[in-house]
Amino acid sequence: MAKINRDRKTQEARDVVLDELPEICRDMIKLVRDPKMPPTSRVQLIGHLFRAAGLFETDDGDREKEPHEMTAKELAAALAAARAKAGELEHSASDDDEAGDGIMA
Repeated sequence: MAKINRDRKTQEARDVVLDELPEICRDMIKLVRDPKMPPTSRVQLIGHLFRAAGLFETDDGDREKEPHEMTAKELAAALAAARAKAGELEHSASDDDEAGDGIMA
């Protein structure tokens, strides 16, 4: 019984985080841009953002450089790629929502 309750609570927590994930990511990006943030914290935060966006996953199994291995120029390029991918995913999700409006179950 305790395991079932724990599993349910874990799923509820995941659901809350997933619902808030876009806003959380925007807040994390604001922190990354804050010049007062220490560089090591910034790099760790960028790594978390990339993982949340799925940018460390590749189809062929090759792993891109980790943020702590990247130069500032590479980090900027990776961030631009992450923004582009996020835009594509958001656009794709809105297309899916529109396509589903006319479908009857």
